[in-house]
Amino acid sequence: MKKQLLQLAILAFALNATAQVTLTYETHSLQPETKNPMILTNYHNPGDAGENVVWDLTSLEANKEFTGILNHNETEFAPLSNTELIEGTNKFYFDVNNNRILELAVSTNQGRYQIEYAEPPVKMVYPFEYGDIEQGNFKGTYTSGSAKGTIAGTYSIEADAYGSLKLPDLNIDNVIRIKSVKDYVKKIGESETHILTETYRWYAEAERYPVAVMIKTTIGYDDGRTGNPRYQAAYKKEIQRPVTKAAKTAQSTKIEAYPNPVSDQLMINYNVTESSRVNISLVDMSGKLVKNIVAEHQEANNYNVNVSVDELRLQPASYILKTEIGDYSNSEVIVVE
Repeated sequence: MKKQLLQLAILAFALNATAQVTLTYETHSLQPETKNPMILTNYHNPGDAGENVVWDLTSLEANKEFTGILNHNETEFAPLSNTELIEGTNKFYFDVNNNRILELAVSTNQGRYQIEYAEPPVKMVYPFEYGDIEQGNFKGTYTSGSAKGTIAGTYSIEADAYGSLKLPDLNIDNVIRIKSVKDYVKKIGESETHILTETYRWYAEAERYPVAVMIKTTIGYDDGRTGNPRYQAAYKKEIQRPVTKAAKTAQSTKIEAYPNPVSDQLMINYNVTESSRVNISLVDMSGKLVKNIVAEHQEANNYNVNVSVDELRLQPASYILKTEIGDYSNSEVIVVE
């Protein structure tokens, strides 16, 4: 028995270690009329890339709450955009479809600075899983007050790691990390600025938006100077937990055995939500089988079974009624008087 438990524990660990999240349009794309609440925090080293990584971000300090708001784009700015993301005084405009997200424009500081892309960078493609890479070039125009210029550079998106993430209020298994890099030159008149932005986002299976984000921006000037890096970071305090098939079955499956205690007839009522193998048995407290009550494949329906105490010659004692319906299992103590 101990050997079997050890084997099961090893198998469970192996399954957990190899589980990976795949980002899809249905599960992780930007969705208008939604909100993305997060906690602004200090920047943390994003850690290692690779398989089965454990990222410990429990030292992150909560600064203040922050909420990204997604809308259908109904503004005149970036008319080809169908999705607007508002983050404070910054607005981002995207073209979202089933296969990819394009970043079409950016408006910051209440419109004082604007970027419109003639060749937009890709923000994400679907589906996207560990090992996938998307890269390319982008260019556009930049406006700062009355000054106008251009930007041009390269982008890359890579699912560079998966594993487990530890946050101040959450431990999340099965997360995937997406590393995004924008490397470009902003030119206004004769002045050129080299900008490198590295962004790390961690995604969980059942959460549409990132559960943690780390952004580092480095600026190099045309006179050879390099400014101090600029950092931004945020994390989630709460997330949606994935609902497994077994959990869904448990939520919809009902079984009742009555009366309990019983002295004559035990009535068992249960439902099968989808075509499944059904096993219902009665065992004594030592685990010895007393009676196989049901052992067959059954279609979705409601069922009832009667068990006679006299026919089974049950002595006054406690027994266990064990039920298995597909992935669902349940055990209940039955007292015979």
